[in-house]
Amino acid sequence: MRNNIVIFIVLFLIGLVLNYQNLEPTIESNSGWETLNSSFLKEKKLIVSDGDVEAYKKVVKYLLYTKGRDDASSIFYYAFLMAIQYEYAPANYDAYQALIKPYGEITALDKNTQQLAMFFLHRGANKGNRECMQALHKLTK
Repeated sequence: MRNNIVIFIVLFLIGLVLNYQNLEPTIESNSGWETLNSSFLKEKKLIVSDGDVEAYKKVVKYLLYTKGRDDASSIFYYAFLMAIQYEYAPANYDAYQALIKPYGEITALDKNTQQLAMFFLHRGANKGNRECMQALHKLTK
């Protein structure tokens, strides 16, 4: 019995080492697929400390647009920070998406969250963000 457990652990570790590169998330970049730190710690620190737009774009592209509904709300903090503190206009639309994407549409949200989502749309539209303008236009039809 003990030999079986040892063999299992050794085989598991060998498999883990051999497949380590497959465990890291990737995103498409100009030069093919680029591997990201699975926790995005470096990128998140750059967003919070410096408002780094490129780091923000990487994190948003992966979490909001690649991973889909399940991870959309995890980007809200960074979108909020970039939109409000660093005045990055496209982050307003990302904050809006982070709020509505888990629920599918804005009408599925409670009244306060709807107001917050609309705040980001109006704010982005006032700053000239085309995506916010288009979303506002669709909602007001």
